[in-house]
Amino acid sequence: MSENINRADVTVNLKDVHGQVITDEVEITFYNQRVQSLNQRFPVKFKGTPVVLSGVPAFPTGLAEVFINPKRYRYKSIFINVVGGEKNLINEDLFVDPDKARPTLMDFDDLKSKLYGEDLLRILRDSGIKKADWNGLDKRNRATVLNLSAKMFHDRLKNGDSLISNVESIVRKKMDKDHRERIFSPVNGNLLGTLRKFPEQYRSVSGSLHKFFDDWTPVSQQNSFKSRNDAGNIQFTFATNPSNASLADIDLDDHTGIQHAAEVLKHKITGANTNPYDIHQILIYFQGIDPGYRLL
Repeated sequence: MSENINRADVTVNLKDVHGQVITDEVEITFYNQRVQSLNQRFPVKFKGTPVVLSGVPAFPTGLAEVFINPKRYRYKSIFINVVGGEKNLINEDLFVDPDKARPTLMDFDDLKSKLYGEDLLRILRDSGIKKADWNGLDKRNRATVLNLSAKMFHDRLKNGDSLISNVESIVRKKMDKDHRERIFSPVNGNLLGTLRKFPEQYRSVSGSLHKFFDDWTPVSQQNSFKSRNDAGNIQFTFATNPSNASLADIDLDDHTGIQHAAEVLKHKITGANTNPYDIHQILIYFQGIDPGYRLL
């Protein structure tokens, strides 16, 4: 039967979050939904241009589930119905696999060239975080700071001020392996009130799951606000101390936003905590905000 069926070419266009065709080794497997003996596996090397797969079964035996398994990007699966005599296209966007990421452009000397560089260097200076301290941080902690800095530089308050201009410093002792998805920062005392008055951009949410430390206690009533993004949303949860200072637990995204990203890209993204490398990809893909470092 396999010799008597219709076959066609399928062009495969796999792009990264910047819209560029990837460079990677990819195994593409077609599981035919009509005839199991028509299953096919294609080992393919992408070199920055789309790849054409020849001899793929077409209608009426063209329906297949396609498993796309790159070496350095997240695995995904889709369905395609291949039709003879037509242009058959697989056009998919991929996220870098966090476990395969090789982050670059995130050392201390790289910071000054970033859009948010002046603000971040001010924050690090006032935190007592010097060059050796920064370069000694786990790269995932650095990635979180860079992600947050890019987002806070981009997002504005009602008066036009950036979020990052309201951040004074970062609590150094909380930049550890247990807090790779967030930072704790002393902030402008007016920031909480400003967010409360800007519901069009920042919605009030529960901050009950956010835990503070030392003599910091959560602010009563509305104390947590999240930006209105489908994915890549930033959240501020506020605490105060006996001196009436203001501290914010700042993080990016939650599992709702991660799930949205997974559904849009047909990726499987799981984990107890949000991976900052996934957030890097989400910010670029969904919001056009580039944190300024690279993962490959």
